[in-house]
Amino acid sequence: MKKTVKKTITLIVVLLLIFLAGCTKKEESAVVGKAYVGGTQGLAISFLPNLPPNEVFDTDNPFSISVKIENKGEFEVPSGAAIVSITGIRAEDFGVNSNNLLESSAEDMSAVRIDAEGNIVSGGYTTIDFPEMNYAAKVSGSLSFPIRASVCYEYGTNAQGQLCVRKDLRGVTGQAGVCDPNRQVPAENSGAPVQITNIRQNVAGSNKIDFFFTVKQTGTSVDSLFRAGSRCDSALANRDVVFVSVEDPGLGTLTCSGLKDGTATSGYVTLFNGEREIRCSQTITTPEDAITPVKVSLTYGYKQYVDTQLKVKHAE
Repeated sequence: MKKTVKKTITLIVVLLLIFLAGCTKKEESAVVGKAYVGGTQGLAISFLPNLPPNEVFDTDNPFSISVKIENKGEFEVPSGAAIVSITGIRAEDFGVNSNNLLESSAEDMSAVRIDAEGNIVSGGYTTIDFPEMNYAAKVSGSLSFPIRASVCYEYGTNAQGQLCVRKDLRGVTGQAGVCDPNRQVPAENSGAPVQITNIRQNVAGSNKIDFFFTVKQTGTSVDSLFRAGSRCDSALANRDVVFVSVEDPGLGTLTCSGLKDGTATSGYVTLFNGEREIRCSQTITTPEDAITPVKVSLTYGYKQYVDTQLKVKHAE
C-alpha cells in the first residue's frame, strides 16, 4: 500500500512538472502588452538544400535552382509583389534564356502577427523554382560560378509613439502634469528593415508642441532601399527613398517639414547615410492633460540577396 501511494505521488509530481514546463514555454513565446512583435527583417531569402548543388559536371548533368522566401516582418506581401532574379551566370552558358532567370512569387506571404492570446504567429513563405539548367560547354579542370539570388519587393513599417499633451504646456502654474511635454517619446515599430527611431517632443508655444523622429534603414548594410513602385530601379531619383505618412491625432493643425510630393503630413524623403530626421508641429486646439498616440507609416521598395558557389567540373 505504501509503495502504491508513493508511486501515485511521484506520478502526480512528474505530471505537475510537465504542466509547469509547458506553461513556462508558452509564456516565453508570448508577447504581452505590445503593439508589435518588432524586429528588423522583412523577407528572408535562402537557397533550398542542394538547389543548386555544390558542383556539377560539364557533360549531361542537369540541375535546378530553387529559392525560399519567408516573411519575417509584419507587413503582408501579396502574390507577385516579390521578384527574384538569378545573376552570376550567363543564361546562354547554362542552356536557358535571360527571362528564365527572373521569376515572381506566386503566393501571398502573410505577415508575422500577435494572436488574441499574445502568441507570435509566423509569417508566410513561398518557394520559387527556376527551369532546369545544364552547362553547355567543356571546361578544363573546373570553373567556379557565383550564384546570386536577389529579391526585390514592396514593404512597409508601422510605428506608434505617445505624445504628451498638457493644458499648461509652459508650466506657468507650477502644477505637476501627468507627463513631461519635453521628453523622449516611447515608441514601437512593426517588424521591418526600415524603422522610426529617436522620437522626441518639446514645447513650441502655449498651445503648440514640436515632435521629431528619424527614419532609419536598420536591415543588413548590403541591402538596398528604393522608392515604392520603382521595382528597385537604380536611377538616382529612386535610391534610398521612403514614403512617410504621419496620421493626424486630431488635436488641431498638424504639419510636417521635409516631405516632398505629398500633403502637409505625408510625402517622400531621401535618406542620407541610411537615415533622415523629420520634424512635425502640432497645434493643440483644446488642450488637456493626456497621453495621445501618434502613428507613422512608411512604404518603400527593398532589395536583398543571398550568394552561393557552383563548381562545374570536367567529366572524364
